[in-house]
Amino acid sequence: MHPYPYPFGEGSHGLPESREALAGTLDRGKAALKQLDRKLNMRRRVHTLRPNPELNGRRTWPLLDSFGRQIALIERHANHWELRDPAGERTLFTDRTRNREQIEVQGRGCMISDELEAMHALVAFRALDRSGLPPGASIVPFQLRAFIHRSALPAKNREGKRIRAAIDKYTTGSGGSQLGAAVPQSLADPGFASRERFLGEDGKKRSYATYNAKSPFGGAMYFCVNTTGVHGGGIVRGVARAGDPFEQLDRFGYADPNLVDGDPLTRWIYGRLVGTRMFGWIPVRDR
Repeated sequence: MHPYPYPFGEGSHGLPESREALAGTLDRGKAALKQLDRKLNMRRRVHTLRPNPELNGRRTWPLLDSFGRQIALIERHANHWELRDPAGERTLFTDRTRNREQIEVQGRGCMISDELEAMHALVAFRALDRSGLPPGASIVPFQLRAFIHRSALPAKNREGKRIRAAIDKYTTGSGGSQLGAAVPQSLADPGFASRERFLGEDGKKRSYATYNAKSPFGGAMYFCVNTTGVHGGGIVRGVARAGDPFEQLDRFGYADPNLVDGDPLTRWIYGRLVGTRMFGWIPVRDR
């Protein structure tokens, strides 16, 4: 299979609306998913969290991966946000920007069971405060998508848009495939550099390092609805961890042409987290 030319014809930033992997798995872009009547991302910001009755009313809640494992604790203080290690409660990241756009709710992501999914929502912590980083360090490892209990979220945000009641209107699904699996392998950190970037659907440059294993959060890694090779792609479906067993079902035979500078470096594979209902696209470094 040969790579498509990039930019690709007409349209937003030269990306196709869909493409097909070697064994026929479809990688669908934004318009192709709309034709399936799929809404994937609320993109609604919330400025705070609700008090947690189990923690004396502190606005502290666990952040989980798709298996229900804790990867961090998040707390909204009066003048800052804090992410902590769930084991020793060591502070991992502090954000004092007090930006009302710090938390973005995506909707219903993919978790290992219907019960867990029904209780949680997939959110993005944007990590906007770079003031505490060493010179030259990247903010990307602290920008985290994870699952939070729905009761942690307000009923509406400051703009009056519904949050909790709207979650199930935006769902990634769990994916699926009839293809036979290869020998399972452990998920590995692709190790992208923060300077290695692609173009989002809005034309902004984004780092492939977003898809690295996040060392501050137990090696959290994303598996995705689609890839950065299609329009509006790279949408996170769920969160696994480096080392989790993953069985490959399909792949692209070429590196993703969507690269801002240099030679294509990302090859996407499709598969399943072993023993689960959770399928998705995973990027690997094209070596």
